[in-house]
Amino acid sequence: MVDQGYTTFGYMKMQMVVAHGGRCAERVVFGDDITDGGRDDLEKITKIAREMVISPRNSRLGLTALTKRVGLVDRPDSPDGELIKYKWDDPHVIPANMTLEVSELFTRELTRYIEETEELAMNGLKENRHILDMIAKELLEKSRITGLEVEERMKGLSPIMFEDFVKPFQINLDEEGPLPHNDRVRYQPLDIYPAPLHRC
Repeated sequence: MVDQGYTTFGYMKMQMVVAHGGRCAERVVFGDDITDGGRDDLEKITKIAREMVISPRNSRLGLTALTKRVGLVDRPDSPDGELIKYKWDDPHVIPANMTLEVSELFTRELTRYIEETEELAMNGLKENRHILDMIAKELLEKSRITGLEVEERMKGLSPIMFEDFVKPFQINLDEEGPLPHNDRVRYQPLDIYPAPLHRC
C-alpha cells in the first residue's frame, strides 16, 4: 500500500477496519461460533499491519532496514544482507538484524494494530446493529444486495459514523521513495461501491 501511494497510517488502519467487517459482523450476530470464511480478510489485515510496523513512518518502531531471507546455502552480498526499500509487504523480506528483542517488538506492534482495528470494527457494528440486522434480513430474503441498495436503505436509519482519523498527508520532497498519487486520502464514510456483500 505504501508503495502504491497510500501513505497515511489512518488510511491503512481504516482498510484494516473494513477488512475486519465480515468476521466481526459474524461475532456480533453469532458470538464466537463463526465460520472460516474470513481467511482472506485475515491475510489482508496481517499484510497491512506488517507494512505499518516496518514502515519508516512508524514513530514507535520504524524498522526500515530490510533484507531478503537467506537460506543455509545462500549468503548475502554484504554482512548486513541486501537492503531493500519499499517492499514491506513481501513475505520473503524481513527486517535486517532481527534479534529476539526486535522480533518481540515487531510481534507486539503487529498485534496492537490488529487488535485496535478489530475493536474499532466491533464497536462500529455494535453501534449500528440496526443496520447490520437490516442487511442480514435483506440477504436472507434476496441472497444478494448491492452497495447502492445498502446506501439507499441506510439513509433513514441514522448511522453512527466513524471518527475520521485519516490526517492529510504532507509530502516531504527530501525523502526518498515513491510519492503518493492518491488524490482522495481522506476516509469517505459512505463511499460504498456497488458490489455483492458477504452472505451472513
